[in-house]
Amino acid sequence: MELSKFCKNGKSPFIWPEAAERIQDVRRRSYFSKTFERLAQRCEVLGISFHCLRHTYATEMARRGLPTQHIAQLVGHFRPSTTEGYIHR
Repeated sequence: MELSKFCKNGKSPFIWPEAAERIQDVRRRSYFSKTFERLAQRCEVLGISFHCLRHTYATEMARRGLPTQHIAQLVGHFRPSTTEGYIHR
């Protein structure tokens, strides 16, 4: 299945394609969590974390028909069974 079919821009599965390199580096990955946390606090949104977006992304991709195995690759899970826990039906 063509992954670009599930992407709004038709090119990349990343929301911010220019940040794809950063997300691959575990040492730099916390940048997103910290930035998201600051934005949520500034907007007075409580009870949500950057990690919640992984669940939302996995759920949305499943709703659009992407197979769990492909979603697992996109979110960086080794086992599709782990991804099943992220998909809320």
